[in-house]
Amino acid sequence: MELIKPNEIGVKISTLISEASEKFYAITPYVNISDWKKIIVSIEHAKKRNVSIKFYIREINEENFKILTSLGVQLFKIKNLHTKLYFNENELIVSSMNLYEFSDLHSIDIAILYRDRESYIKFYDYFLKYINPIQQVKYCSPNSQTELIEIKEYLTSIFPNSRINLSSDYLLSSLLIKKFDLFIRTNEITLKLRNKNASESEFDNITNEINKKVHNDVIANKPSGNYMYYTWDIKLVGYNTPLEIANLVRILNDE
Repeated sequence: MELIKPNEIGVKISTLISEASEKFYAITPYVNISDWKKIIVSIEHAKKRNVSIKFYIREINEENFKILTSLGVQLFKIKNLHTKLYFNENELIVSSMNLYEFSDLHSIDIAILYRDRESYIKFYDYFLKYINPIQQVKYCSPNSQTELIEIKEYLTSIFPNSRINLSSDYLLSSLLIKKFDLFIRTNEITLKLRNKNASESEFDNITNEINKKVHNDVIANKPSGNYMYYTWDIKLVGYNTPLEIANLVRILNDE
């Protein structure tokens, strides 16, 4: 265990990224690296080594969204997130500091670096239990809300009884597709089976049926951690307009 001085926290996080060979995950409610060249360059080099980089965040502005997604970073939005945790496959930092350059320069924060496996596993188990299971919604650009509004208006005109709700980065309807809650994002849809007591054989049958109807990539997800539902993620390749999404809904409903 190593106590990191306030003016060295950003450097240590950058080192975690630079020394990663498999993954670097940042759990930070707020992020601003738009002018933080050291972090940006470390991410660029890590991606060239095929390191998996994921950020679990609470909020982000458009500028930082564009920077991170252009670097190939996967973003996941978590409501009420307050944890600050940074790790690669070998070392882990617990801190009071968001990944915010202003905080690195001006705030008095604390951080602890763990290298021993026992401590690493404890914090990684915390991540698996409390952070990773709720990454169901991949973060969308704020501009995607305009697209979601257009999709909602069109689907409502075609399916007037569908009761579609608009969230910050997805649409939700429990009436569009039988037996399922339907989540619509700009790049994929997710089907959530409402019956959480379904058997694995029923899960396999539904997966086969969806694969027969839809020729796109379908990712079938079994319950994990505290999330007790079967879900299916379908990429919206070839279903890019509101009309095409409406056609996909009809296909899934056997219409």
